[in-house]
Amino acid sequence: MQSGIRNTGKRSFEFRIHLDQKLLRVASLPDYSSIAELDDANKIDPKVNYRFFLTICYIGNMIRINNVRVVDKFDGKM
Repeated sequence: MQSGIRNTGKRSFEFRIHLDQKLLRVASLPDYSSIAELDDANKIDPKVNYRFFLTICYIGNMIRINNVRVVDKFDGKM
C-alpha cells in the first residue's frame, strides 16, 4: 500500500484473513481510503498451515500490533 512512498507519519492498517472463504484484504485506517485484496481466491488452500508475518523496510521503523480479534463474521466496512 502506498508503494514507493516514504511517509514519516504513523500509518494504521487493518488485515482481514479468512482461510475457508479464501479472503485476504488489507485496508488503510481510519477511513479505508486504500484497500488491497487477493487477486485470485484459488491461491489460498485451506489445507495449508499459513503463517502471518510483516517485514520492516527501513532501519528504525517499528510495527506495533495494537489489537487482534478473532470474529465469527466480518462487518461490512471493507
